[in-house]
Amino acid sequence: MKPSNHSGRRGRSPAVAVAAALALAGCGADDDNGDNADNGGGGQAVSVTAVEVDSREIETLHTALGTVATKTDPRVAAEVGGRIEELTVDEGDRVAAGDVIARLDPTDYEIGLEQADAEIDRLQARIRLQEATVARNQALQASDYVSAQELDEAEAELDTLREELVAARLMRRSAERDLARTEIRAPFDAAVEERLASEGDYAQAGRELYHLATDTALKVRVSFPETLARELEPGMTLHVHNRSAPQRELSTQITEIRPVISEGARAVRVIAAIDNPGGWRSGASVNAEVVTDVRENVTVPNQALVRRPDGETVYVLDADEEVVEARQVEPGRRTSEWVEIREGLEAGERVAVDGAGFLTDGASVSVTDDED
Repeated sequence: MKPSNHSGRRGRSPAVAVAAALALAGCGADDDNGDNADNGGGGQAVSVTAVEVDSREIETLHTALGTVATKTDPRVAAEVGGRIEELTVDEGDRVAAGDVIARLDPTDYEIGLEQADAEIDRLQARIRLQEATVARNQALQASDYVSAQELDEAEAELDTLREELVAARLMRRSAERDLARTEIRAPFDAAVEERLASEGDYAQAGRELYHLATDTALKVRVSFPETLARELEPGMTLHVHNRSAPQRELSTQITEIRPVISEGARAVRVIAAIDNPGGWRSGASVNAEVVTDVRENVTVPNQALVRRPDGETVYVLDADEEVVEARQVEPGRRTSEWVEIREGLEAGERVAVDGAGFLTDGASVSVTDDED
């Protein structure tokens, strides 16, 4: 009996193995059909944001270093000679236009003014006397008691005295002006940069007493490469960036171009006047950009431009915004926010922005958000 039972078990084994194999094969076929249905043959859509391409004015810029300087940088000097009695301000003080900043000994000029007044009084007295003489001679000449020559001489003397009076009055004005100049005044609102004299010194006319500086009227001096000499013109826009000031950026215009190219730096210097927006100081270094050309062109956000082996690429959405086309473009000027597209893109088209780096030509997309 045992051999018979053993023989039965061996007979059933091939049938069980075939059934199991068929069952596994059927399961495998079902799994493959499910995978194909999920892929759909085209892959999953990539989520992106998009923006409509617009045009803007693009500036051609050239950058160089420059410095801020005060537009007026005078040395205030004595206009008349005299001993310095008082210096009313010192280095670091601020002064307003017309403030007295120094006084000279006025004694000599007060005497000169008194002498001018005395001379005027003397001449006026002589003129009154001569006018009486002329009037008397005119009456006598009518009666032939005085000759015509005597009358002419009296009238000529009166004319001379009157001319001397005019000159004396001019001398008085000069003496009065010299006396006023013993008080040296600030020519404009400024700060005292340096004091150049001391009380008790004798100041000749022209002796410098103070070095003043103003931070309200400033200028920027910028040296550009000599290769730009033919392109630069007065009136061109200059963007100035000052990292040490609260308001770091401003725009102005070139007011002057120096005619000589410096030998050492081989550069052409331009000057632009600026109104201090606050916190700008003479001597500060700045970065300057001169605008040599302005053109109209389209731009896209920086994220929309993707570097591919074939070149710089943007992905343009179709009309239904479901599929993208890879478009090679020629980029131009770049900023921290956008890049100019010189060729390959038209205003009004929509391009992928966020997510563009994950796209390929013909990829399916899902636009989840629009950016202006």
